[in-house]
Amino acid sequence: MERSLYCNQCRVRLTSSLTIVSGRYPSIVRPEIELRRPLMKTGLAFKSWEPMFWISAGWDHGLDFVPQYWLNPDDMADTVRDPVGKRGLGGCCGPTGLDGPNQACGRCQALVGTLQDDCSTPRVFIPDLKTTTWVEGAGDYWDYPA
Repeated sequence: MERSLYCNQCRVRLTSSLTIVSGRYPSIVRPEIELRRPLMKTGLAFKSWEPMFWISAGWDHGLDFVPQYWLNPDDMADTVRDPVGKRGLGGCCGPTGLDGPNQACGRCQALVGTLQDDCSTPRVFIPDLKTTTWVEGAGDYWDYPA
């Protein structure tokens, strides 16, 4: 299935069309975690039915929801940015994502997801499902209903 991710507030497209694979199917292998490496190849998103297990156990944070979509941060490179005030960017080498959403829409500054890019995490972007929407294809933001 191919879909694009959009910001719910201003409805701008945040990704090109990505192929989504679901972890619900036994034939789909969960991505292997390597610290400081992208969890997913560009152009591909993994739909996980378990929260990020390496940081979710016993922690109270913003990544304890399911389903989650795991994207390569390079698929978001030109459309998201650090939020005003640099909220949630703590970590020694980059953001850990433990403080929840830390990336904002490049157009309207709505918080749209969490970037993990620290020495203790893989490189992954996890969209916030309350502030983003997946839409089939890659049309412009006004092409889906409000």
